[in-house]
Formats: sequence, C-alpha cells, structure tokens
Amino acid sequence: MFINVLGFSIGISASLIIFMMVEYDFSFDKYEPNKERIYRIVTEGEWKSQGVPSPLHEAV
Repeated sequence: MFINVLGFSIGISASLIIFMMVEYDFSFDKYEPNKERIYRIVTEGEWKSQGVPSPLHEAV
C-alpha cells in the first residue's frame, strides 16, 4: 500500500511540474496585439545567442 501511495504522489507531482512549465512557456507575449506575428531571431556560431548584429533590420 505504501508503494502505491508513493508512486501516485510522484506521478501527480511530476504531472503538476510539467503542467506548470508548459503554462509558463505559453504565457509570454499574451498582451501584444498581433502576437502571432512575433518571431525570435537566434544567432548561431560557436555558441547560440539571442543577440543579433545591428545591420540585421536591413536584411530582414
């Protein structure tokens, strides 16, 4: 019986943590009008960075 309760509590805890992480990820940019047109640009080189070079606005 103890193993059943322990397994159930671990399962519920894991599902709640996953739910909270997904809810957090989908909570960004809800206030923006035209939020479906927001994009993220990532520079890839030796490492990935969210910073972009300054002439990028002309290229896009």
